[in-house]
Amino acid sequence: PEVPPEVRAAAEGMEAMFLNYLMKVMRETVPKNEMDLESPATEIYRGLLDAEIADRAAKGPGQNGIGLAEQIIAYLDSRS
Repeated sequence: PEVPPEVRAAAEGMEAMFLNYLMKVMRETVPKNEMDLESPATEIYRGLLDAEIADRAAKGPGQNGIGLAEQIIAYLDSRS
């Protein structure tokens, strides 16, 4: 069945948000040490980079990402 573009965009947005959160939580598990060249600018850059990676992963190969958007669409379709 044909999926309205706004539904697909919303589902892909949710998938990107989930992946971005996943990457943020994974980064928090990496131990910090005094030899790191960390600064507030580095944290901002890393956050923006993670957001871009998550967005591209959600619209990844074959336009299916990791499949979470498709599951969201299927769930919404089953409820209508």
